[in-house]
Amino acid sequence: MSVVAVVTEIMTRGYAEAAPYENGVLGSDRYIAQIPKKMKVKRGYTVELTPIESAERNITKIFYIIPLICFIIGFAVTQSQSTGERLLAGLIVGIMGFIIAWIFNRRSRMMHRQEYVIVKVLNKEPVRREYI
Repeated sequence: MSVVAVVTEIMTRGYAEAAPYENGVLGSDRYIAQIPKKMKVKRGYTVELTPIESAERNITKIFYIIPLICFIIGFAVTQSQSTGERLLAGLIVGIMGFIIAWIFNRRSRMMHRQEYVIVKVLNKEPVRREYI
């Protein structure tokens, strides 16, 4: 999913701040975008951004194995009960595991700000300063 934005500020080497377009008008959000080494970007340029998928976000998807493990543990612990009670116990513990996995995943996603990379410069004519 690419985003069209205007570079509002060049921060440090290799990073810029960009404001995305929302319904044809510059929005109030600000994104941090990496600038590729071979690309020349200045303040006011209109650029296309794509999100960077970090390794930390991929690791958080592993947390969704927790409900399955909890279901198996809940099913195995209640061996002396009937099959229906074992399934119910496994389901309850599995739901608790899902809630825990969801909380861990949400927390890790909220702690890390989404970063983008500049794919290409769409317009080199700077946007007027009062719009940035």
